[in-house]
Amino acid sequence: MATRLPTRTWRLLPLFLGLALMAAPLRGTDPAAPSRRLQVSVLPVSLSSDDRRVASTIGSLIQDRLKDAFFQEGDYGIVERGDPAVLGPILSELEFQNGGLVAHREARELGKLAGIEAFVVAGGELSVGMFGSVLSLRIRLIDVETSKLLGLFQVRSRGRARLNPRQSAAEAVASAMQTFAAQLHDFRPPSAESM
Repeated sequence: MATRLPTRTWRLLPLFLGLALMAAPLRGTDPAAPSRRLQVSVLPVSLSSDDRRVASTIGSLIQDRLKDAFFQEGDYGIVERGDPAVLGPILSELEFQNGGLVAHREARELGKLAGIEAFVVAGGELSVGMFGSVLSLRIRLIDVETSKLLGLFQVRSRGRARLNPRQSAAEAVASAMQTFAAQLHDFRPPSAESM
């Protein structure tokens, strides 16, 4: 007969998952590896879902796990720029640049000012229901200077049916991040000097 875990244990599941990811051995610490790392900033994750509260919580969780995955890979430096006043102008320039309205030099200068060479942009869909959750996520690595797509990763995962939709969604995130970490490990970013 299966035993049920107390409700408090289920509430702490995302914390345990986060600690497990952080406790994983760091890769990329080989002394022969290049010392120059690509400086990236992970933007807030955009999820569409029926349950906006769960999507907001899970979006923040995914953003944190993406930072962890890039950091643990070792080829990337994480630039924390939570201030919208810093990121806002750069994002605006990227949008204009995609339309061909902005000179590359201006975007390059904005990226240099913030110390960001590439953005990690993630979005997707989260379905949470009585039979579990399904997370489809698309993660893009975009060069700040040129707006070129440097890498594209797609993951899809499921969370088992639970009484609490957040727990099922958190389980789907943990599975998705394992898949993403494997894809990221096989991906070789361009060297920062060649960008």
